[in-house]
Amino acid sequence: MTPGQPNHRRGIRRGRGRRAFTLLESIVAASLLGLLMACVGSFVVRVRATETAAEERRRALAEVENRLEEALASALRGEPPAAAEGDADPGLTLRDARLTSASGEADDLGLRSWTVTLTWRNPQGELVRPVSLTGWIPAQSPADATVEPQSSPDDAPAALETEAIP
Repeated sequence: MTPGQPNHRRGIRRGRGRRAFTLLESIVAASLLGLLMACVGSFVVRVRATETAAEERRRALAEVENRLEEALASALRGEPPAAAEGDADPGLTLRDARLTSASGEADDLGLRSWTVTLTWRNPQGELVRPVSLTGWIPAQSPADATVEPQSSPDDAPAALETEAIP
């Protein structure tokens, strides 16, 4: 540089860092932060919905289990099991909850199947996959049941046979 020429680099600072972010850097950072928040927010919503569905299913299973135990207790007392038809327990807090029960035919052992099913709707109004449990209850009251000892020729003790090994 000669003493009479204009200095084109007079406004450039050397050796010092920048004092602020550019507008473009700020916009990119804000958009990345917004995208991250949207992803995390949708994840939190999905986790909450899954939590709610699992809690509803747990309550439904407990209700069906209680009704099946009541049916077994009734059968053991010699009473016919109460049919679980109609609305479920109001304290269950499941939307449009309906209970049904069905009895199967007695088998050779004097037991019959008893199935209790609970259906309900989720908060969006969609029908949820029902919860169903099946148990075995006496086909007749225990006082009426007679147990006959079963014996067969095969149950007799067999004599030990030994063979000589040559």
